[in-house]
This record gives sequence, C-alpha cells and structure tokens, in this order.
Amino acid sequence: MESEKLATIESYYENMPYGNKSLSSEIHGPKNQATINEHIKTLVSMSDVARQQNQPDLAQSLQSGIYKISTELDMLKKIKEEHAADLRTRSNWTDHGWDDNAFTEQCIISFDDKMDVLITAFDPTSKKQITKKVDQITKDWVSIGDWMQTLSQAKQELVEARNDMGTAPPFDIDFFTNNLLKNNWKSILSDQDPTMDPRGPYRGFRLQQILHEDADANGNLPADYNLDKFSFDPNIDNRLHSVIAGELKRSFDPNYETEKEKNTAIQLMNRISS
Repeated sequence: MESEKLATIESYYENMPYGNKSLSSEIHGPKNQATINEHIKTLVSMSDVARQQNQPDLAQSLQSGIYKISTELDMLKKIKEEHAADLRTRSNWTDHGWDDNAFTEQCIISFDDKMDVLITAFDPTSKKQITKKVDQITKDWVSIGDWMQTLSQAKQELVEARNDMGTAPPFDIDFFTNNLLKNNWKSILSDQDPTMDPRGPYRGFRLQQILHEDADANGNLPADYNLDKFSFDPNIDNRLHSVIAGELKRSFDPNYETEKEKNTAIQLMNRISS
C-alpha cells in the first residue's frame, strides 16, 4: 500500500470517535447509524402491529429479521476491526480499494428484502459503486504470514550445510517447498520477497522472476501463457515451486541447474559447435 494512503487510513482509525464498546450500528458514521436505527424501528413497529392483528408468524419473521440484522452488524464490526489490524500485514494479492473506502465511513448501508445488510462503496479499480453482503467482504483477503522468515531460515541452513563432499541437503527441498506454498502461495506470488535482491531485475518479486524466466530471448511470453493469478495455484501449476525449489537447491549446490537450464545450455552448445 502507498505510504500516504496507509497514513491516511491509520490516522482515521487513531482519531475515529468509536471504540471496542461502541455499538455495531454506530461505527460507520452518523448517517448510516440513522439509517440502521430507522430500519430497526420500522421492523419493530411492524412486528407489534402483526401481533396486534393476530399474525404471529409474520411477527416472528420480523423479529427474526431484526436478529439477523443485529448479527450481521456485529460481524461487520469484527471485519472492520480486522481491517484496521491488518493494514501493515495484508498481502498485495487482494485489492483493498473497496474495503478502504467502506471502512473509513465512505459507504452506504442498506438492507434487502431478505434482511441482509448491504454495504455500498466506491471501488477505485472498476471505478464503480459496488454493493456487497457482509459474508462477501473477506472472501479474498490474504495476510502475508510468516513464510518470509521460514524461507530465509531454510536458505541459510542450506548455505551453512553446503560442501563439496557430495552429501545430501539437510532436508528434502521439494517437500519443504510444497509445504511452504500450501498456505502461502498467494502472498509469495504477490508480495516482495526479502530473500531476493530488491534492486535486481525482478525487484524482489517472484512473479517478475517467473515471467522473466518464461519469456523468450526477446522478452515475449508464449501466446497461450496463462497470467491469471489463480493459475499459479501450486495444486495445478509448478511455476512457483520451480523457482523457489531451484533457488534453494542452488543455495546448497551452486552448480545446480533446472532441466530447462540444462536444455538451454545444450541448445547453446549445439549452436556453437554447428
């Protein structure tokens, strides 16, 4: 996140007139609080009328709606707290433009006919007003986690174990890489890796490394190359595994070459000798 934007959001959270004891109906600004209170007041009034008119099923349905709204507002409050806590640890995998607007009181709260709470905010990426239900907000959220330290320690262990005696690495590198990617691949793909040189050709990003290595001599990727971020899922793709495992193997054996590198070297030698 840009430092200026981060400072603005952190300033909002530091100075907002709400705390842990605030009602879940009031933490989205006075206009939204008035909308929520008026809607609840209407439902309570309708429920009372239904009871007076001997319509217990309708009255109960309205009461259930009130409870549902209250529950979803409590969930929304917890999500806002998570948004505040995760500002410095969230991954670049997720586009948080909508979230940042929604949780800094730049949203409109409304309700549908099923008593779902709806949150409408401006999405800077699509440049549109987007409406989401509470359970849709965090479905794509990703935190960075501790994989950076884990990877750094593994590389250091391999470097320290490096020798010329033909011994095996101190751990199974492919197995380690599989475990590392299992729960962290989205962040590994999207966030700067401190084990890489930030001033190098990849600027510290695995995605740039993969694209650079998969491009031809002219810097072009194959016409059918899949750039969709979900296509890098290690359950269906080996690109992330290849670059990380290869780097770890070179940490232990500086002469290690991937099959692609071996083939490239062979082709180069054939051209030279022909």
